[in-house]
Amino acid sequence: MSKHDHRNPGIVTASFYFDALYTECICDGIHVCPNTLKTFYKIVGPDRFMIVTDALLGKHSKVDKFQLFNLDCTYRNGAFYLVEAGNLAGSALYMNQGLKNVRNYCGASLVELAKVSSYNQAKSLHLDDRGLLEAGKLADIVLLDEELNVKNVFKLGKEVYKA
Repeated sequence: MSKHDHRNPGIVTASFYFDALYTECICDGIHVCPNTLKTFYKIVGPDRFMIVTDALLGKHSKVDKFQLFNLDCTYRNGAFYLVEAGNLAGSALYMNQGLKNVRNYCGASLVELAKVSSYNQAKSLHLDDRGLLEAGKLADIVLLDEELNVKNVFKLGKEVYKA
């Protein structure tokens, strides 16, 4: 992805300008520093912002090294890096930690967090059967406590996880 540059506007700058675009951000504090995330959120707003994790399967493993498409990766300081090149390969971010980060860095309300973590994603993909808690919608629900820790997960209305 092209970077934000004041002399050569790229895709990040386009996301600021075009109101019809939804924007995704890896909110781990590594891919995008907290102050940049705060600025990005302020410009785009909660109606077009979407948290994504960019998480690799390795986040669920205790293994610090693995291969991704024949490239050696290693876990270091909360993210995965390519061993040879040293650049980021992906995140180890859990979605609820992304919520915590957006709340802490950007001052987002609970309603805004619901938008940026589920509603906007469903809306952007035209998935009219989800994204809201109302009759007739799919009952895929994650219940969080006050600290945004996962307490329960429901898939199609059936509990599949309880902390």
